[in-house]
Amino acid sequence: MPQQVLRTLIFLLLSVTATAQELTLYVLPAPKPINWQSPRSLVFSYINNAIIANKYGRGQKHAIGHVMVELKYKDRYALVGTTATSNRYMMHKVMHRGWGLGILFATINGKLEEANINQPQLQERTASGEMVYIRYKINAQMFERLWAYLQEYKARGYDKYYNGENNPRAGKGAGCSAFGYSFLEVGGLQYLLNDSAWKVNVRVQEGLIGRPIADRRVSIFKLMIKTRWAKERNKYRRLQYYEPTLIYQDVLNILKNNAAGTKDSIGNAKGIIIDAQTLQPPDEPIWQN
Repeated sequence: MPQQVLRTLIFLLLSVTATAQELTLYVLPAPKPINWQSPRSLVFSYINNAIIANKYGRGQKHAIGHVMVELKYKDRYALVGTTATSNRYMMHKVMHRGWGLGILFATINGKLEEANINQPQLQERTASGEMVYIRYKINAQMFERLWAYLQEYKARGYDKYYNGENNPRAGKGAGCSAFGYSFLEVGGLQYLLNDSAWKVNVRVQEGLIGRPIADRRVSIFKLMIKTRWAKERNKYRRLQYYEPTLIYQDVLNILKNNAAGTKDSIGNAKGIIIDAQTLQPPDEPIWQN
C-alpha cells in the first residue's frame, strides 16, 4: 500500500474513532527560525523564509510557522487553523506600500482552514518530524465549552479577521498562534505548562509603524538599517506575540528534560500528553466583548 494512502487512512481512523475528549495543538516551526533581535534581523529572516525552497507544496510553506487546533470526541471532529487569505498581499504592503512594521498590528483578511486542508499537512509533517504537538486529555464539560467556542467564533465571523490585536475572544483578530492559545485560555488550560518561553515581547518604534496604523510610509530600506528595537524612553508600541517556532523549541526542551506531561509520538513527530480530565472549565464568559 502506498505510504500516502496509508497515512491518510491512519488519520481518518484517528479522527472518527476517538472515544475520549481531546484538545491538541499542532505546532509547525518556520523553515528557519525568525530572528527577533532587531527590526533588521526580523525582516531579513522573514524574507529568507519567504523565498526559501518549499518541500511541502503550494500553500504549506508557513514562513512564520503555524499552529493548528484539533478537537475530537466521538462523531465531533475539527482540525482548524487561521491564516491570512494572501501572504503575498502582506509582503506587497510592506515592500511597496510603506506599511513597515504596521503589518504586525494591522487587521487583514483571514480565513479558517479546516480538516480537508490541514490533514494532508499533518500527514506530511508526521512523516518528516518537523512538527510537535501538545495533546490535552479533557472531560466532557471542557470539550463542550471548547466546541461551543469554535462554533460561535465562526458564526460571529471572527475567523475573517487575521492578525490585528491578536485578541480572538474579543473579535479583534488573531494569528494562528493567538487563535490556538485562545483555546487554552477558554479551557483554563494555559497554566498547565510554563509558557513563558513562547512569547515574543519587543518595543516597536513608532517611526517604523506605517499604514494602516499610522499616517506615514515606511520604506523597506528603513527597516533594513534598524539594528535595535526602541528603548524605554522612545515612543513605541509593544508587540506581544506567541511565536510558533518558540513553542516548537520549548516543547522539544520539555521532552528532552522530561519536564512535563507524558511523551508521545505520531510517526516521526514528537508530542506531549497532558492529563487535564479532572480540571473543570472556568466559569468566566467565553467572550471578552
